[in-house]
Amino acid sequence: MVGIGRKFLMVAALCSIGATQAQAGSVIGTDKVADNWVEDQIRWSNGPPSYKFRWTVRVDKGAVILCGAGRWVSANLRTQTKSLIKDMGLFVDDALYHKDMTFFATVRGSKLIGARANCISTGKAPPKKVKKGVMIRVLNPKRVFRD
Repeated sequence: MVGIGRKFLMVAALCSIGATQAQAGSVIGTDKVADNWVEDQIRWSNGPPSYKFRWTVRVDKGAVILCGAGRWVSANLRTQTKSLIKDMGLFVDDALYHKDMTFFATVRGSKLIGARANCISTGKAPPKKVKKGVMIRVLNPKRVFRD
């Protein structure tokens, strides 16, 4: 079981800044990780964190853009962590905008802030008003977690 619960919930605001729109899901460029990006980690049971990551969203040319970077903190349960990262989705007001966070840039150093993050276009327009928030969560916790 993941130490922070059965799903990740992180809230961010959609903001409008420039990028280049491309086919949904393909990396369209990079962005510098800032300290105001959402920060989280994957921690299994009571062990040390396995993976730490930061992400943000923005809107460009009518589509939601997702940027993210992460770093491996521990090799502990790396295979399961990779599977979990693949099974995470970006949700905007409970609607799935993108599945699979394996496109996140891998940072080799110990600091995520200031590193380069990969960005993708979801190919989907944001709602006129975000009511429930923007979050990354595990799509199927029962498949990933075995008690």
